[in-house]
Amino acid sequence: MSNNKFIADCMLGKLARWLRILGFDTQYVRYLADAQLLAQARYQNRILLTKDTLLYKKAKNLGYLVRSVTVEKQINEILHHFQLHPHLSLTRCPHCNIPLEIPSQKAQIPWAPLYVLRSFSDIKVCPRCNQTFWPGTHWKNIIKKLESLDLGFDEK
Repeated sequence: MSNNKFIADCMLGKLARWLRILGFDTQYVRYLADAQLLAQARYQNRILLTKDTLLYKKAKNLGYLVRSVTVEKQINEILHHFQLHPHLSLTRCPHCNIPLEIPSQKAQIPWAPLYVLRSFSDIKVCPRCNQTFWPGTHWKNIIKKLESLDLGFDEK
């Protein structure tokens, strides 16, 4: 499989969130049986990421067994194994995986303090969960953490 779409099982929630931050379409599934998870991966043409050896064996060519323990090492493992080039433009909602949108000038931006609206022009909103994102202090801390991992990411 050569696509960059993933589905992570219930043991890899933090990894799924970080892959979304890096711009990769990563679905996170908590409550599906193995057969349902495999069917969803197959139907949606996603690579199944798991730490479950038995599930990995069932997945055959649909899956990848994540061996690293810490999320930092898991990120490195996935990026290197699949030869992915992450980017830090925050294109997907870290919470629900939906592509983020740039609100129009007239649109009301939910959950954004007035100082954010006045200070930042590159605000993005999730159309599903209405989370609002801007390149503030939290985003700078995320970039620092990722730079410390030496991932060789591209800022777009």
